[in-house]
Amino acid sequence: RMDMSTNTTSFFPGSENSFSNKRNMGVTASQTTGYIGGAEPSTSDVGQFNFANETSSSSSPMSLVGSRQNTTGNGNITQGYITGGGPGNPGYTNTTKLNYAANTSSNLPSAKGNIRQAAPSDKYTKGMNNTGNQEKGYFIGGDPGSSYIEKLTYATDTMSSTVSTVIPAGNPSNARKPSY
Repeated sequence: RMDMSTNTTSFFPGSENSFSNKRNMGVTASQTTGYIGGAEPSTSDVGQFNFANETSSSSSPMSLVGSRQNTTGNGNITQGYITGGGPGNPGYTNTTKLNYAANTSSNLPSAKGNIRQAAPSDKYTKGMNNTGNQEKGYFIGGDPGSSYIEKLTYATDTMSSTVSTVIPAGNPSNARKPSY
């Protein structure tokens, strides 16, 4: 836990963590709750972390389509998105939208919510990083060696792609994980 008002940190005992032995999760949050989607070992669960009483639940009424690994999350205070994560072919180029108020999830239509609609597999959908604001989120990079930047516009639930001239493409694919 990072206390932003006192600029201090503290550690939660492992017994309070419902997500033990999980890794590479995609996360997003409202003002009151953090949402943890997917993870390795492969899972379609969406867990929740309550900020007020600092308790966690390993599952909720929300779920991801397919078993996701190494996903990435983005969103604002009313809705969240968990995208990418493979495995599969066609893989998880799609995006699951989380409705915080209703505590429900839905898959975006492939024509709108896919990462690089031209890619028929989960290529480049693992190990992405992200940044964003209240209107749009960006998903950056991804294994193996992607130079793509995805922009997700929350108002329209629409993903668009561009090739970055800044993020180098090519091999070795495990040489970097971009962070912004």
